[in-house]
Amino acid sequence: VLITAYRNTNSTGFVIVAINPTGIPLTPAFNLANFPAVASVTPWVTSPDVSLAVQSPVAVTNAAFTYTLPGLSVVTFTGQANNPPKVTPIADQTINPGVTLTVTNMASDPDLPAQTLTFTLLTGPANAALTTLNPTNARVSWRPLISQAASTNQFQVMVADSGTPSLSVTNNFVITVNPVSQPVLYSVASGSQVSLSATGMIGPDYSLFTSTNLTAWQLVYTTNPVAMPVTLTDTNHGDATRFYSLQLGP
Repeated sequence: VLITAYRNTNSTGFVIVAINPTGIPLTPAFNLANFPAVASVTPWVTSPDVSLAVQSPVAVTNAAFTYTLPGLSVVTFTGQANNPPKVTPIADQTINPGVTLTVTNMASDPDLPAQTLTFTLLTGPANAALTTLNPTNARVSWRPLISQAASTNQFQVMVADSGTPSLSVTNNFVITVNPVSQPVLYSVASGSQVSLSATGMIGPDYSLFTSTNLTAWQLVYTTNPVAMPVTLTDTNHGDATRFYSLQLGP
């Protein structure tokens, strides 16, 4: 059997031409060493009986296939190889609870022409979300809850292509959430209004609650400070006795 192979430099297409110059059928094994992933090849047979007749695709298993070449024939196998996508690694991070994390996963497909990529969040906290931005980028968003403080969180974003066979890669990174530090209430000023000054970690929401009996609490308002200390003011009071509670969230 005489064999040559050719690759299309503008795509991942290729052909293998096998010539059987004998008068008897031969069944060679074709080993696709150093080829990207190939699912199948399609034979086109020219012999004394047919001229460039397309045949059923032949499955490629473990980068190899066999095919019976008719006597005195030329068989051209056409195929399309597939390379896995490539992703830009993402570094591990440490953040405070309440901080909104946004991580952009960037991917590319080395095949020509480039294939369609699909992003999937395989592993992540329940309140994390993935949004596809464009054909090569997807954003992971997550705002850790107070209940998720002092935790280590594994993220896995899979990028799959539309080739045959479909190939994928996974971007893995870890987000560590710091423990909650107790806020400190260090001054209270009263007059026409009550102002409470507090200091604490940046990230969580600071919610001010008020009560006159330590039983029924009402939310005054919630703020997300970007600097410390933070001042929380109650302008609607007229009771002789009033209690305040500062709560971190969400």
